[in-house]
Amino acid sequence: MIRFFKKIKILINLIFLSKNEKIFIKKNELRFNQLKKNNKNIILIDLFDWYPWIHLWSFLVNELSKKQGYEVHFFYFRLYEGFFSKFRIYIYKLKRIYRSFGVYKGISEYELSKKKTTIDYFKKKFDKIKTKKSLYNYKYKNTRIGDLIYSQYLRTHLKPTINISDKKLKVIFIRAHIIYDAIDDYFKKFNVKYIIPSHLCYVSFGLISRIANQKYKTPIIKIFSKNRGKNLFRFIKIDKYLLDENPYYKFKKIFLSLPNHKKKNGLKIGKRIMLQRLTSEYDPNIPYMKKNQFNKVNIKNINNTTKKKNIFLFAHCYFDNPMRYRNMLFTDFYEQVDFLLSKSKKNADYQWYYKPHPNELKNNIDYISQLKRKFPKVIFLDKKFSHNSVLKLNPHLIITNFGTVAHEFAYFKVPVINTGDNPHVNYNFSLTPRNKKELSKMIFNMSEFKSKINFNKKDIYEFLFLQYYFFANENNAKQLINDEKLFKDINKNNNDLIIKNINKNYKFNEKNLTIYTKNFLKNNL
Repeated sequence: MIRFFKKIKILINLIFLSKNEKIFIKKNELRFNQLKKNNKNIILIDLFDWYPWIHLWSFLVNELSKKQGYEVHFFYFRLYEGFFSKFRIYIYKLKRIYRSFGVYKGISEYELSKKKTTIDYFKKKFDKIKTKKSLYNYKYKNTRIGDLIYSQYLRTHLKPTINISDKKLKVIFIRAHIIYDAIDDYFKKFNVKYIIPSHLCYVSFGLISRIANQKYKTPIIKIFSKNRGKNLFRFIKIDKYLLDENPYYKFKKIFLSLPNHKKKNGLKIGKRIMLQRLTSEYDPNIPYMKKNQFNKVNIKNINNTTKKKNIFLFAHCYFDNPMRYRNMLFTDFYEQVDFLLSKSKKNADYQWYYKPHPNELKNNIDYISQLKRKFPKVIFLDKKFSHNSVLKLNPHLIITNFGTVAHEFAYFKVPVINTGDNPHVNYNFSLTPRNKKELSKMIFNMSEFKSKINFNKKDIYEFLFLQYYFFANENNAKQLINDEKLFKDINKNNNDLIIKNINKNYKFNEKNLTIYTKNFLKNNL
């Protein structure tokens, strides 16, 4: 009965506008002029349901349309396959909100053709795929889409790895091809000048981004916000790598191009960021971490009397887009963990520790229980186990895929290995092996590889400055985009409270976002 009433409440929220939503719509209608209609030149924007993004987008598309005379359309391909998401009514209210700033039509999954012959054809294509790796690398019409199918399956079904025979995976595979063909046809019908996606990952967002970028060379503009994070909102123009990241692969080149006084100041800023990370309760530069990982030492019930070398594996959330960077040694995080912890059975000179991610989703717990049974020699730590506690245990080695621990522990001269492309690749204060063979060699021969690590704190400060400050201040973003005016408490993430706050600060945002949008377009397009 409780579940029934929850569904009714969800349905009501999908159909009917709240008081705050009505106010927001009215303000938009008064603020924005009618956009151009019946124009073959269009901007495609994601029909996404988070109001801070919608608010920023409204200024962006209107400024673009005003300058160029483009019509604005939406696109929508659902991520989750819930009961209500299967029906067109699911996007009814969203479409009404988007109309308030001139977005009247577009392409959605509900209009797509799903002929039996088409479905049967793609079923046969799926049946030819026999391994996880072949799916991961799968291409359709010269566009790699297998990794998007893979990651969408992990995220939407909360699985740590894929089961190639799972019918749910087959459904996503078929959907991906139908969506691809529909997007391709749309680009052939219209001259798409820009696309504005919410994300660049998964089938629901990644497909259109790749088609736009690789096939039609269409510029992509996105809001940069770590975990929808505080103090980090800004527009970014996506480059050829299609990464929702700062251009970490050319950090050194960027820093070297700066005048000497900016370099000097940048290192000071980087040092300040590091000290804040080490000492404060909360670091606004990594807003997704609610508590400082460098908190009190707590190593009770941990046997540290052994002379074994301590290796710490800092795990990621299994379902959270493993394919975030350009490449990785494993097809998913579970494969990574299984490969590494298997080594706990082979060499008695090492003690392995497993540290869960502090922000892991609840379903992770079930799979960690399985790992405990499979690898009894591994010590499994609590997710609240602090970095200071790890340091107290004298770590021989830290392993991550792309985590912040790579620079955090390098600061204390602890060797760190990354098992894939990561933000630190431009620097040698951590190691990034080329393949699994080299990874294994590094683990058990760290004395050989340690000489290749340069624990230069200046490099760490340089990285921190570029990663957390330099790009965040482009186009005067920090001064003009005030996160407190977009949402009061990001941790609550209540859309109606957020939109109430946006309404309250609409005039402030109107002035600032107009200036910021013009600055961005002038400097980037």
